[in-house]
Amino acid sequence: MSTPYVYRITDTLTGKMYIGSRYAKGCHPSDLGVTYFTSSNTVKPIYKSEPSRFVHSILVTGDSTYVRKVERTLLKMYNCVLSETYYNRHDTEIGHPEDCAKGGRHAVESGQLASLRTKAHQISAGKKGGMATVASGHLKKVASLGGKAGGKAHMLSGHIKNLGLANGKISGELVMKMKVKCSECGMVSTPASIGRHQKFSGHSGKEKL
Repeated sequence: MSTPYVYRITDTLTGKMYIGSRYAKGCHPSDLGVTYFTSSNTVKPIYKSEPSRFVHSILVTGDSTYVRKVERTLLKMYNCVLSETYYNRHDTEIGHPEDCAKGGRHAVESGQLASLRTKAHQISAGKKGGMATVASGHLKKVASLGGKAGGKAHMLSGHIKNLGLANGKISGELVMKMKVKCSECGMVSTPASIGRHQKFSGHSGKEKL
């Protein structure tokens, strides 16, 4: 009997996390870290060779439709694909060549999408003083890539715009200086994000950084 689930693992060496789901036939939460080590091309080899380096928690269980929906919600809630706090490099709506380039679908665009992801992170982290200009050509390139990569790159452009970009410019301050850490899992983010995380995961305790 299968028990699909959503999980989060934490690399105790780097502090980075990974959120994923498992819904294959015969799957069970007890498989995690024993016979199943995520589907991530980045995390899997490390987790498999050094399982003691990671700690994991099962966030929810349910049918496959439910766990996939919860996974998508969490990836969006914590902005995992664009966050340096997470190993995640794709979800079901944002393709990323590191983890979802199956059959070479995204191989050609890998460097360009990675570059856009880095740019978005730099802006959101305030590395340009919280205000910066992004050349309109970058967004046009994303739109162009959308046709080549099944619309995945186009979805990435939407996420960049959601960070506050409008017509190639940041529409307001993106820097939120105050950061807090979840006392139980070590996740670092804004107070609002940590609040949502703890509400969902059941964790408690915050530390100001």
